[in-house]
Amino acid sequence: MRRIQRDIPEEGWQAEFVASLANSGLAPLTVRAYRHDVDLFFKWFRAIKGGQSKLSELTAADVLSYRQHLADVARLRSSTINQRLQAIGCLCRWAESQGFLNSNPLPIAPSSCNSEWNLPFSPRYRGGQLVVEYATVCFRS
Repeated sequence: MRRIQRDIPEEGWQAEFVASLANSGLAPLTVRAYRHDVDLFFKWFRAIKGGQSKLSELTAADVLSYRQHLADVARLRSSTINQRLQAIGCLCRWAESQGFLNSNPLPIAPSSCNSEWNLPFSPRYRGGQLVVEYATVCFRS
């Protein structure tokens, strides 16, 4: 059965997401960090999409591209990248449960927002290109 997606203003879903984090038992500092990480992701997402950044259009390819951006352009440490991916994974689980996404583009993300991410950090390159087989193991298309 296909889920009906909710379409509300961007600031509306962000407020709902942060409220759900605060009510989930996460420490206030973790909630603040996740909000910051999601804000940074959507700032980047809007930039690559030309200002269009509907949550319902988020794909695994977008998250993978962001991950590569953090590693190659921002040159962040693996622990920081994993923290940002943890926040995005938590957002995706919440968005699917609330009807903002038809399906979670990050199906291997931990089931709870405070679980370990456990993704291998080192991407596999062949001839300067990310090996697609590796990407599909990490993220659903």
